[in-house]
Amino acid sequence: MMMLGFVLSALMYKERNEKPYRFTAALCVICGASAYGMVIAAGISLVWLWEIFGKSISLDKIKIFIKSKIFSAIVFLFIFNVLILLCIYPYPDAYGIAVNQKNSYLAMLFYMFFIAPAEAIFFNGLSVLGNKGGVSTSHLIYLFIIGYILNIALFVTVKRFKKLALFIVPYCLFAVFAGKVYFWYHHLGIIAMFYMFLLWCCFDDKKLIYKSTEKKYLTYMGGVLAIIAIATSIYASAAASFNDITLNYGTGREASEFINDNKLDHLTILAAWKIINPDEKSYDYNAVLGVDESAYFDKNIFYNLNYGLNNKCYLTHKLDMDGNYTKSLIKNNYPDVLLGTSDSTYTFGAEINMDDFVLVKSFYGNTIWKASTIEDTEFIYIRKDLLKNYPNLKPLNLEEEKVHKIG
Repeated sequence: MMMLGFVLSALMYKERNEKPYRFTAALCVICGASAYGMVIAAGISLVWLWEIFGKSISLDKIKIFIKSKIFSAIVFLFIFNVLILLCIYPYPDAYGIAVNQKNSYLAMLFYMFFIAPAEAIFFNGLSVLGNKGGVSTSHLIYLFIIGYILNIALFVTVKRFKKLALFIVPYCLFAVFAGKVYFWYHHLGIIAMFYMFLLWCCFDDKKLIYKSTEKKYLTYMGGVLAIIAIATSIYASAAASFNDITLNYGTGREASEFINDNKLDHLTILAAWKIINPDEKSYDYNAVLGVDESAYFDKNIFYNLNYGLNNKCYLTHKLDMDGNYTKSLIKNNYPDVLLGTSDSTYTFGAEINMDDFVLVKSFYGNTIWKASTIEDTEFIYIRKDLLKNYPNLKPLNLEEEKVHKIG
């Protein structure tokens, strides 16, 4: 929907003053698709208003503007966004707004301005966002240089077409908002779509007359950019498709089959949660395993997922930041089965004594991201005093399973 909104907005941009209702309707599509779209549309609207008033704002000018179709169109856009805000404004216990960015705000701003553009259009790098193995300095420098060159080229182009404000204002608002609130891999496409909108508006401007040499240069540069971007997307799509066919995606299917076949879903199953700071022993009790497995059951089998609501087989994103619910749950009903991982970022905390449990099954899979893969592991433990009731389950060596490599 956001892609559709950007295409419609680009098509109608040049006639925004003559047909403002069509243009604001297109912006409404962008706004309705995402909160990030609302921020970008706000920047586009601010530039539009600046173009109307310029450097001089007089009372007469304001009166004329209020009587115009543009004013009523912008008011409509404003009311539409207010209604959206009323719909999406999070409850106090919403988990999404409590997510802490892994990096500092300054690091995120650096990423948004100099690295994200390169990742959005050309690259497969996992950069500074959540790469388990970290990212090398040379890789960061490489992405920085490409992102810098890309932005400089775009800066020169939009300046030539007198669209510099249309580039700077919306993107700065987007970068500040995304860097402060939340930004992840699946948001990178927003940057590519905005850049497409921007270039479309530039080259669709019939009022600008440029020399034949400039036209040839711009056409050549645009063609090279399009070929590289499309070729990169085709390569990533082909690689992801190949990996999806040849590799096991995730661990949810196999883990759910094992739980179902051994009737473990009749027991109390606790899913591991994420550790935020190992030194301070601070945990994120909302980020728990088990969501992938829940898709294969008619009810929620993990009693610490979604507050144990049996009719919710998906994340409700309700907030339990201090883990009071989980702690009281374990204290009053000690679990029979644990769903964990070899990844040190997930833990059962001090509430669980792992000496009471034995590893009985390990699963291995892959998370596919463009042309790369990230290895996934998932372990199932059962309480030692219950193991005798399940003769099919045999204890495994935990250390050996941790070093197991995915084929």
